[in-house]
Amino acid sequence: MKTKMRKTLGFLPLAGLALLACLGPVSAQVTAPPIPEEELPPGSEVLTRGPVHEAFAIPVTMENQEPLAVTLQPPEPLDEMVPAEKPVGASVVWVPGYWAWDESRSDFIWVSGCWRNAPPQSYWVPGYWVWTGSGWQWIAGFWKSLLEPAREQIEYLPAPPAPVDIKPPRTSPLPDQVWVPGCWYYVGSQYVHRPGYWVTPQVGWVWIPSHYVWTPRGYIFVAGRWDYDLDNRGVLFAPVYFPPVVRVRPAFVFSPLLCVDLGMLRLNLFVYPRYRHYCFGDYYDAAYVSVGIYPWYHSQTVYTWYDPLFTYERWSHRRTNPDWAKSQARDFRDKRSHQELRPPRTHREWQAHMDRLPPDKRPERPLVQPLRTFAASQVTPAKFERIGSD
Repeated sequence: MKTKMRKTLGFLPLAGLALLACLGPVSAQVTAPPIPEEELPPGSEVLTRGPVHEAFAIPVTMENQEPLAVTLQPPEPLDEMVPAEKPVGASVVWVPGYWAWDESRSDFIWVSGCWRNAPPQSYWVPGYWVWTGSGWQWIAGFWKSLLEPAREQIEYLPAPPAPVDIKPPRTSPLPDQVWVPGCWYYVGSQYVHRPGYWVTPQVGWVWIPSHYVWTPRGYIFVAGRWDYDLDNRGVLFAPVYFPPVVRVRPAFVFSPLLCVDLGMLRLNLFVYPRYRHYCFGDYYDAAYVSVGIYPWYHSQTVYTWYDPLFTYERWSHRRTNPDWAKSQARDFRDKRSHQELRPPRTHREWQAHMDRLPPDKRPERPLVQPLRTFAASQVTPAKFERIGSD
């Protein structure tokens, strides 16, 4: 058995560790409002589908496998300006955006930064692109506990054995419990199995089980933790497509324009386990399943990942809507069969779609909307403050 290796965070290409600024709120500063969407460079599109920022939510991959590789080199990160409004809270941090690979475009799209209510006693270690010889691979980010030894150190481990105890037993010993899959722990110089177990969820809290993140240097163990439920995690912004000529334009500064309604997100949520991302929007065509993008309710039958969000949502609906999981499957089948029921793929298409609908047929909550409108909405659970205001 290989011995474990220790490396410092300085080895990882983490943009000079700038993202560790996520440990605290953004300093007060005066910022201008973002430019209107109509003024984005030609060819740019605000999207109403794409990856969910991994610091906001990430599925737990249960298979030990390398991530997907792409041959196209990712662009340099954009100069991203922090939005002027932020949710109130001492633990709310800004996590910058990054480039993500889009299968349908065969190109990169920008996953906008997000406001994140950081999990208790945790800080964000950002993901990054790396050349591995077979292509460019995305190394997933993760939340690391401040209670673990020496925050400047990352421990790289040999590959753990294949996961076991993923599928839950038929019944739980007590009502209202959910299954947590088994995991391997590295003790001394060998792996020791921790069996799966039942846990009683807590209202407002999502249990993220212990798991591993693959890197070219070895596997990183991420300890299990409680995280906030989806409505209390912060603000998620829409991804954007920028044509190649814009990505290299000098002095181009981008500020996220539109935030995603988390209620509507739940109605169109998918999982890409191999890429270690959630996705939202129109991924209903059968071709997406063939490349490994599944509707989130498939976590009940496809055990290549554990879905903490779906597990919590199903539990939270257990009394008010016992058939909630079945309704998710029914809604997916309807949208796969009827393309007109699917959400548009860009914000412009979404606006045109809303204009065609009579007022009584329009959804009460749009999929994306400007941050200021979102902050003023009565259905928004968070309160907002303006950065730099007295």
